[in-house]
Amino acid sequence: MTLLTGRSWLRPRSPTLGHRQAARSGSRCREGPLTAAFARRSASYAAGVVTNRGRWVVTVVVGLVVIAPALLADPGDDFPISTYPMFTAERDRVVDIDTAVLVDADGRRRLSPEIVGGTEEIVSAAVTVSRAIADGDVSLARLCAEIAGRVDGPGSVEIVTERHDAVALLQDGVPPVAVTVHERCEAP
Repeated sequence: MTLLTGRSWLRPRSPTLGHRQAARSGSRCREGPLTAAFARRSASYAAGVVTNRGRWVVTVVVGLVVIAPALLADPGDDFPISTYPMFTAERDRVVDIDTAVLVDADGRRRLSPEIVGGTEEIVSAAVTVSRAIADGDVSLARLCAEIAGRVDGPGSVEIVTERHDAVALLQDGVPPVAVTVHERCEAP
């Protein structure tokens, strides 16, 4: 292998046959710059072998980690690289959804995440409502008042748990099977 540098073509140096024979026979070769350079090159070549061996070990370990979920007896997930069963675990057909609704002259309508939790994130708004329900009356009253302050127009804000047939809700948008009202407050 040759390398092109700014000045000339260079070939990587290797020890001469005489140095190899001297090393094998146990005889001492002369000390000097060539011998020191050979020792440095030998050390760097040995380090390169270790580095390459290390690369192979890391590659094999990473490959096994990636393939392991597919090789498990029961990976609990349909996608072989993912072990997140939250996307494929059995779910009940009937689900409870904690949310806030506005009841006014036009009827009953679910409020947006911005009004409910002060965020665009649907999951964050739902968790805000679920935590208030779990924490009890004081948290429910405080959350209801905050939501009522963000609502434009008159009406009643209700913090509820809606029970839905999940398939019917997603396919047809049917109303809830049951509604449990946890808190009610008036919007200004």
